[in-house]
Amino acid sequence: MSLTTKKQVIAVWLFAFSYFLTISLVGYIANKSGSSQLPNTLSLEAGVSFAINLFVGFVPVVLFLVLFVRHFERRGSVASSIASLGMNRSGIKRSLLWAVPFLVLLIVVIEVWAFAAQAIFGPNFLTALSRTTNIPKWYAILTIISASFNAVMEEMLGRGYLLDRLMLSHPASMAAALPAVLGVSALGMLYHIGPYFFSYQFSPLSAFYNLVIVFLSFIFVGLAYVRSRVQNISGPILFHFLLDALPFVYVLLA
Repeated sequence: MSLTTKKQVIAVWLFAFSYFLTISLVGYIANKSGSSQLPNTLSLEAGVSFAINLFVGFVPVVLFLVLFVRHFERRGSVASSIASLGMNRSGIKRSLLWAVPFLVLLIVVIEVWAFAAQAIFGPNFLTALSRTTNIPKWYAILTIISASFNAVMEEMLGRGYLLDRLMLSHPASMAAALPAVLGVSALGMLYHIGPYFFSYQFSPLSAFYNLVIVFLSFIFVGLAYVRSRVQNISGPILFHFLLDALPFVYVLLA
């Protein structure tokens, strides 16, 4: 990997970290005096707010990535730039195939981490952490929709750009790609700090618990991407979406 590529990777990560931190802070300041209680029915105000948040959280990051790649990597077109971020038709089946076993393994690891967290922080830790029991169904539906867009955006950033540029080659063996996978996992964990403290307003303990889950998730989705041996992020997108959406699917089924 050339020095120029390293600088570009750092620039993209700094943009992501700064952007997520900024919008989290703005949202925190704007909603500081508002009520945190969700109404039972969807209001027009809540719907508009959701649409704005979805646009702000998705479009600027994707647009930045595509334009950045097109300019600095001298891609011939927007379509070529998007394809270089893993959004292409080639290798979809293989990408999806390898996402499934790694998602199952991750769920097992998260369960072990949850058990360990209870042992370390007390038996009531996870109960206090969970907020899904009081979530209205309309909010769960909107969150699932948001999770689909978020999965596309984060995988274009995390696997399509950061991991693919940090790996010495693609395809690569899992052993050869592991340093890049761990590096991207750490970077991904760090750019979640702003949203966790300001958007979700987690306590330091809750933030730590969830940041560990982010780190583990980035490792497993990264390994799934590497093992597929194709430059396609369909599997990681599905992996990411299911991980984010499943708690809210439970709300709908309850």
